[in-house]
Amino acid sequence: MKISRLKKIMFTVKYYTFSMWVDLYYDIKWSTWALFKYFKIVTKMRPWDYSYILQMQKFQIGILMKNVDAGYEETISKNNKVEKMKRWIELCDNHINDNYSSRCGYLFDYEIGFELIEDTKDKPENERMYEMVSHGGTQTDEERRNCIIKAQKLAEDEWNEMNDIIKGIVVNDDNHDDDYIVNNGTDARGWWN
Repeated sequence: MKISRLKKIMFTVKYYTFSMWVDLYYDIKWSTWALFKYFKIVTKMRPWDYSYILQMQKFQIGILMKNVDAGYEETISKNNKVEKMKRWIELCDNHINDNYSSRCGYLFDYEIGFELIEDTKDKPENERMYEMVSHGGTQTDEERRNCIIKAQKLAEDEWNEMNDIIKGIVVNDDNHDDDYIVNNGTDARGWWN
């Protein structure tokens, strides 16, 4: 009885030792791969702005998109997923670059300067007040204001579209008891290869 117990203990120790080394091998292998693959994007990360999180997500979804596109899956579902991933990456690029005002027609063809307010001209240097004014430019202030309003609306719409792509389309109809998610390439939980 003592010998069988000893064999059991030896087998257990041998098994755990083997599995530890196997895990360590794969941990080192994939850590090294990730270190080289993600080095550039990780070194750009900063903790104070969400655009860095978007850059990481864009990078990761770009890798996933290539893998899904090259993977073995029926064409319709695969193409829907790849199309949604491409759209998400495009929207993500727009948020990272913050190019909404220029896309809405805002022209940056003016200079901003500071002019002294006449009432404070006779005061000492540290008590004088200045007004910020723009010089030149082909757009009026009203046109610029309208472009900014359009840009804010566009940014909000694209942000919501990004979230809808990630969340998926929820359908509520009479054929199903509960809401269900349509499997048409949306819903990132289905993006795997």
